[in-house]
Amino acid sequence: MDIHKKHETDLTKEEKRQLEKEKLAGMDWKHKLEYIWDYYKPQIFGVIAFFLLIWGGISWYHHAQQETILYAVALDSYFLGDVQDEVEEDFKEYLGDEDENHVITIDTSVTSAGDNSQVAYNSTVKMSTIVAAGAVDIVIGPADYLDQYVEQDAVYDLTEILPADLTEQLQDRIVDGKRLSLDGNAFLQEKLNNETEDVQLVVLTLGQNKETAVRFIEYILEQE
Repeated sequence: MDIHKKHETDLTKEEKRQLEKEKLAGMDWKHKLEYIWDYYKPQIFGVIAFFLLIWGGISWYHHAQQETILYAVALDSYFLGDVQDEVEEDFKEYLGDEDENHVITIDTSVTSAGDNSQVAYNSTVKMSTIVAAGAVDIVIGPADYLDQYVEQDAVYDLTEILPADLTEQLQDRIVDGKRLSLDGNAFLQEKLNNETEDVQLVVLTLGQNKETAVRFIEYILEQE
């Protein structure tokens, strides 16, 4: 029996495929796309969902293997071009760390502005969240912004965590034992493009990477 005369419910899968091929063959590209979209939406979404699931699994596995060995926040700063990647990779080389799963992050997305702008609000919320979560090791910013961490006794005494010889070299730049003045620092000006006055650095006690934070201080000082 001619398959064109059969009722749709009587068609075999092979006959259905043949009829669909004939329909598509007589259509232009626009109508082909419309036909495929109308009749194969569930299958298309199913395929998309499948690949998203696979991609999500791979992405999750990749991130699960990663370990942040330093997270520094540099307020009122910005990197140009690929400088951020270059600096983070250069610091890893300085550490002699070849583990591709070890991650260095220098976050320049935060402002110290105390106005009522959305950017200032977002910065406050972000800093409150990541600091409380123990994700931040170093904060670089204006002295008056860092007051909050010093007053909360949330920063290390630099004279206790830095090597003795370095502490002696920095005795004129360590403020109240807990802050390091970065005024005139080449890394701050040339890499972070920070022109704020009275910029200081603190190491947070809630952070997880005190030793790497100390090495980062040595790293930026060596570039002066």
